[in-house]
Amino acid sequence: MSGKAALLERYGERNLRWYDRVTLITQLAAFTVGFLQMKHVAAGFVTNYGGDITGTLMIQLMLARTVFAVRSRAFLLASLVAWGGSLAWELCQLVDFAGTPLAFTSGTFDPLDILAYTAAVMIGALIDLLARTRRTTGSAAA
Repeated sequence: MSGKAALLERYGERNLRWYDRVTLITQLAAFTVGFLQMKHVAAGFVTNYGGDITGTLMIQLMLARTVFAVRSRAFLLASLVAWGGSLAWELCQLVDFAGTPLAFTSGTFDPLDILAYTAAVMIGALIDLLARTRRTTGSAAA
């Protein structure tokens, strides 16, 4: 079964379009936060944790839509990869990797970032649940 066919079976055509729109909005939010960070705009929560949330969510939604689309537990795998990668990145900030290939992970360890990554994965799970529930509700009404 192709990735598109698996996604259509999982969500239905109408809800797959909704899922794609949510993914696009998430991508735009992530790029907006990234732009603000590059311009060194101090916008409090938005620039401190907005990138952590929207970036992790964007990766999670895109992985579930593309790489893991043909798997039966696509969203679970995408969630684990997105959260695990984000967690690994944050934990690398505890160690000084200067002079190694991992030097690009330098930064300030912030345990609240891990909370933001977890919140992003939970939001993604809610999006997946809503897409599936909307399909069930739509099918029952038809």
